[in-house]
Amino acid sequence: MKIDPRGMLLTEQVDVAWLKKIEPQYFKDFIKFDILLEESKVFVGMQIHSHTNGLLGGSPETREKLYGGNLFYEPIKIVWESGLNLFHNNKLGATHSDLRLIEDKATIGLLDAVLQKWVKL
Repeated sequence: MKIDPRGMLLTEQVDVAWLKKIEPQYFKDFIKFDILLEESKVFVGMQIHSHTNGLLGGSPETREKLYGGNLFYEPIKIVWESGLNLFHNNKLGATHSDLRLIEDKATIGLLDAVLQKWVKL
């Protein structure tokens, strides 16, 4: 399935096999995704996490609402790593060495719930 190079909004639940069919596939072992938490929306397939903001109009306010992660195919694993996460970690007062990584368990729980609503792992 060919999609916009900036990614696409999921409108129905998909599985990992479906995600592997998205074109273009920028990465062999994983796919990038973003979550707009307050609206429970998931975007997949972008080359750069910040491309989702372009799909949503490009405002700084929208960018600050997005979280990014990578879904590795085998074994299935989620890594909450993205430049989009810097804002959230700074807001939380996080002090770990890589602020692109979300490590806050409460935040991860909220994000996981939205992701699993749209992607069957």
